[in-house]
Amino acid sequence: MLKHHHHLPDVSAGPRYYRRDVPRIVWQAYAAYEGRDGLPYVMLFNVSDPTSRKTLSEFTLEHSGLYKHSG
Repeated sequence: MLKHHHHLPDVSAGPRYYRRDVPRIVWQAYAAYEGRDGLPYVMLFNVSDPTSRKTLSEFTLEHSGLYKHSG
């Protein structure tokens, strides 16, 4: 289950994504939280290199067209 503070975005536990322009790198969600700006964010790690992590807004991940669900 994703850890969260205050608000849990619509991302379920552990979904995987890839950037459309770099499909060989798969990112997996591991936590979600509401930012100070009131927007939901999702924390992801690179499945091939778990030390590589990034945080994206839920909108960027789900609605920008840059990322796609993997599998």
